[in-house]
Amino acid sequence: MRALLLSLLLLSSSVRADDVSEAALAGRWKVVGTAPTAKNRDGLAELEKHGCYLYFEFAANGRAAVGIGSDSKAKLEALKKANPGVELDWQAKFEVANGRVEISGFPARLREPGGWLGDSATAIFRARLDGDQLELTGPGGFVAFQKVKQAGGATGTKANPKADANSVAGRWKFKKFPGSAIDLDNIYEKSKVYFYFEFAANGTVTSGAHGEDPKRPPPGRTTGGSAKYRVGPGGTLEIFDVDAGVPAPARLGLQEGKYEFARDGDALTLTEANGARTLEFVRAPKPTASALVGSWRMTQTTRWSKDQKELFDRIGTSTFMVYASNGTVQIEMRYRDGQLVPSPPLQPFAWKYRVVSDTELEYSDVPQYLRNETGPAGLKDRGTVTYKLTGDALVITEVDGKNTMTFEREKKK
Repeated sequence: MRALLLSLLLLSSSVRADDVSEAALAGRWKVVGTAPTAKNRDGLAELEKHGCYLYFEFAANGRAAVGIGSDSKAKLEALKKANPGVELDWQAKFEVANGRVEISGFPARLREPGGWLGDSATAIFRARLDGDQLELTGPGGFVAFQKVKQAGGATGTKANPKADANSVAGRWKFKKFPGSAIDLDNIYEKSKVYFYFEFAANGTVTSGAHGEDPKRPPPGRTTGGSAKYRVGPGGTLEIFDVDAGVPAPARLGLQEGKYEFARDGDALTLTEANGARTLEFVRAPKPTASALVGSWRMTQTTRWSKDQKELFDRIGTSTFMVYASNGTVQIEMRYRDGQLVPSPPLQPFAWKYRVVSDTELEYSDVPQYLRNETGPAGLKDRGTVTYKLTGDALVITEVDGKNTMTFEREKKK
């Protein structure tokens, strides 16, 4: 049974839906059927023999869980006692955006090539919802669910989920500045520039301007601000410790105070507790690879010592990261005159990349000779790095979460 439970870890997944909202998904969903070729199909039948089932659970604040449940508390307790030390539920996050439902944040050990979760940091499924019937289709085929009715607290959705930053986490594009007649939709339509608040899961919030067209960056005066925030029960939110070093106009509406927030799918409204201001947002557009495409010269890395940097300057070579529109990225070393430094035979420094979110890039198919502590994905052939793109400046934080590389976009002559 222990082996069965460990194998069932592979059943957690992310969903992608055309007509499904976060509110419609909220609740607990019991797995009642799978594709004939699905992995762990036999494991589900074994669970049924013990009076248990596998479930997915979605909360309206963006939290998700995968676990083993039962209509009988006694049978669930018996399963726990028979498998001491084995987890029966695993936490994750989910999001419905641009016609997709995506689940992320699940442990890396749940990933498997060809499994229901696949082997990426974010799993993506198509979804079909019909009343209390839900069907998700992904890497391992379709999975059919029946909504679990809340009964006695043993199953169903928790009535009062703990306040969680995930309820507002993400980047939110302003629909309209309070008290301003500026047509932000018109600005975005013409220049692909938008203004935003971004709430990070670590409790920080930033404001700023983002230009999707690298040739038309946002105005320099819109620097944006930073602060801390906390989400309380009952749809309350507090912003505090605003960076006083940024002038108020440049903070783009980010100021301390207590707010009430309301979410309706991809719409977010913040209303100050005193009613003075109402801030309206929509979910920011999903990032695409287009803003990254091009050649980037590395200007700094935290792995360099001063002596190493001076050595590279004396030799006269520069390191470039070149992102292509076909989803490949490669390292190039160039002399001062722009000529490429020859790479070792049969060892092209290239791999694949995928934009996962506003702040994450997933690297895959990293060649064996690039799998080291300083490699794109560390010691593995796949890994996720974080990035921050501001106009022609790009900062990438390596898979270790500590070291960074700073790049400058190469201008076309």
